[in-house]
Amino acid sequence: MSWPFLDPALHWGMALLFCWQFGSRWWASTLPEAHPLQFHLSGLHSVSGYLILVFAAWRVIRRLWNGRPPLPPGSVLERTLAVGVHWSLYVLMFAQPVTGIWAAREISDGPGHDVHAIGSWIILALIAAHMTAALWHQFVKRDATLGRMILG
Repeated sequence: MSWPFLDPALHWGMALLFCWQFGSRWWASTLPEAHPLQFHLSGLHSVSGYLILVFAAWRVIRRLWNGRPPLPPGSVLERTLAVGVHWSLYVLMFAQPVTGIWAAREISDGPGHDVHAIGSWIILALIAAHMTAALWHQFVKRDATLGRMILG
């Protein structure tokens, strides 16, 4: 069973937003201090963070309303890891924008910036685990897990 069309669209839309978030912060870090583009990148980074928060809420509402397709066959360890990574990503999809708002309200680099930066690295690690698992399902297990989210 596949996901309804809107769920993969939200999934891949959020994937693009996360790519933008990491890319825009990296790009801003390569610019000279007080470069005018840093201000614009920061504003777009904030807007994208709000979009991630809205998309995350939309995804949770859809998941509660529609349920989810059953997990593909796998060991208890695979299922536990899949559920753990997914729930961790959901928690961080809400927490990260909140820590971004906290960091943006600080006058200088304070604890909000640190928490936001640490959250970014955790999200990056979880996304890497998520992508690795998807590719493992596709090329090692050769099951339909990746196709469920690509095709909808």
